[in-house]
Amino acid sequence: MLEIEAFHLMSAASHLERIEALAAAWKEPEIKANIHDPIGMSLRHNVASTYRTIVKATAALNAPVTKKAAERAIKQLLARKKEITFEELRIINQEVQSRLVDETASISFYCLPSTSAAFYAPEEPLFGPEVDARIPEASGDISEAGKCFAVARYTASVFHLMRAMEAAVKELSRELGIQNVEREWGKLLSDIDEKNRAMPN
Repeated sequence: MLEIEAFHLMSAASHLERIEALAAAWKEPEIKANIHDPIGMSLRHNVASTYRTIVKATAALNAPVTKKAAERAIKQLLARKKEITFEELRIINQEVQSRLVDETASISFYCLPSTSAAFYAPEEPLFGPEVDARIPEASGDISEAGKCFAVARYTASVFHLMRAMEAAVKELSRELGIQNVEREWGKLLSDIDEKNRAMPN
């Protein structure tokens, strides 16, 4: 599953809207005569910088077509030999916008509340660093159990916890000197119980 932060989508959309507003302002009646005026290099560099931000956002969104369109826009803006008018800027920007709309239309976003996100992407191993270090074989399943729990797939969470418990039983068996720990649970637990009964009270 691809993880996409909503911030990147909002960032790309807001930057594109800003450029659209800038280009559209030149269609106002009082300055309509200037719509075909070339844009100065200083402003072109500023707009190109905004497109660089969009390139970063689209990389995070996994929107390669929009990324290419934004990179092409940067090249057009920084090509000193060719003048670019406000009308042309608007066309360039609409191209990038339409690519972003096309690509994000095929992406579904699912929201995790902060309480669930703590299980999906914990800052440290869910059962603590000691368990993670002592039973590394269980680490993957413990992590997956947390993810399943976060998205309310509780049966799948229990499945991964059972696999993690199996790794723990094997590790305990090794600690107790039990041979052939790859046997089924019931036999291992029987041997563990026997070892336990043999210990002093």
